[in-house]
Amino acid sequence: MLLLLTCHPRWGSGTGEYPYFVAPADAIKTQASKDGTKIVSSTTDGTAAGASAAAQADTAIVFITADSGEGYITVEGNAGDRNNLDPWHAG
Repeated sequence: MLLLLTCHPRWGSGTGEYPYFVAPADAIKTQASKDGTKIVSSTTDGTAAGASAAAQADTAIVFITADSGEGYITVEGNAGDRNNLDPWHAG
């Protein structure tokens, strides 16, 4: 069993829509359906929901997107871009 956690905040100049791009979670789900792997998903930013889903899985893969302050906006104490790899917005 595999757990997928996804968070999707989108903003900043690096944001884009790619019609030809296959999202990693979609590719994993496609392969899982071929080989019979059960997917447990948590698509919220809540750590409790993620922990609950992870408790049901043998393996966890976590996807987190990042905001960018673009050099002039401060987000959660980060002026401009990220200072570290900690998730933002209580995620």
